[in-house]
Amino acid sequence: MTGLPSFSATELAKSTDGLLDWFKNTGAKRLVIHLDLDALDPHWFRSLLFARPVPEGEVALPGVPHGHLRIETLIKMLEDIAMISEIVGITIAEHTPWDAIALKQMLEKLPLMR
Repeated sequence: MTGLPSFSATELAKSTDGLLDWFKNTGAKRLVIHLDLDALDPHWFRSLLFARPVPEGEVALPGVPHGHLRIETLIKMLEDIAMISEIVGITIAEHTPWDAIALKQMLEKLPLMR
């Protein structure tokens, strides 16, 4: 057994053929997807762990790799895999809504909201 292959965001944006070929070769018919949102490009989706707001000049979580997957690539990938499998479940991890958290904290401090 050689383990699981990996595909870069750049590769997947060009073609999902490698991913589809790998899945077909497993012989599986059903699929559970684990979607870690940190794989997404922070320019297109901001509610990510490493996109934590920090003072200018600082880096949130230095050394933590940032995702490069664009939302449209993710959608295409899931549409393509759904053509050859039955998606029976999905988990979504690492949703960190920094703006909602900041808004909640701000509203809690306003004299109107007491």
